[in-house]
Amino acid sequence: MEASDLRDLFRLLALDGAHLNGADLDEEDHTDGHGEYLAWLDEHFGLTPPRDAAPIHEAAFTRYGRPFAEWWLRLEPGYSSMEDMLKEVGDRWLLL
Repeated sequence: MEASDLRDLFRLLALDGAHLNGADLDEEDHTDGHGEYLAWLDEHFGLTPPRDAAPIHEAAFTRYGRPFAEWWLRLEPGYSSMEDMLKEVGDRWLLL
């Protein structure tokens, strides 16, 4: 669960992976094409990278956390309860 919708996912992708490990990337650390992606994102959608990914993750978790956990538990019965599953997902983003 990264984002609630495609626009937020596009914005997260503009962080070029920095939101996954909390790193601040210098310009030379970005992947090839990063600048072009930012220009495309602005030109076609008027979007920019978020200053903080946490609100996007929190909105996605709030909207899709329980439905995702219900779906996942049908496929992976290794969790003892839905609450354990939601806690694990929430802990990933420090939401609970």
